[in-house]
Amino acid sequence: QRGGANAAGASAEEGAPALAVLVVREGDGLPGQGWWTGRTDYQGEWIGPSAQAHVHSLQEAVFAYWRNRRP
Repeated sequence: QRGGANAAGASAEEGAPALAVLVVREGDGLPGQGWWTGRTDYQGEWIGPSAQAHVHSLQEAVFAYWRNRRP
């Protein structure tokens, strides 16, 4: 839904990946607990190499989407 609100209440373009994955802790580069709760795309620990790999893949999707987007 273009111009609609996503689950976090922020407006989002249709098909755009959520930007919340870019908000991370300085210490380990991972999102906080609130980001992880209720997720259906990841069932592992919220810390460690698996979590970092998952977050990295989502971040790369965000960067790729906006890098390839035409105005």
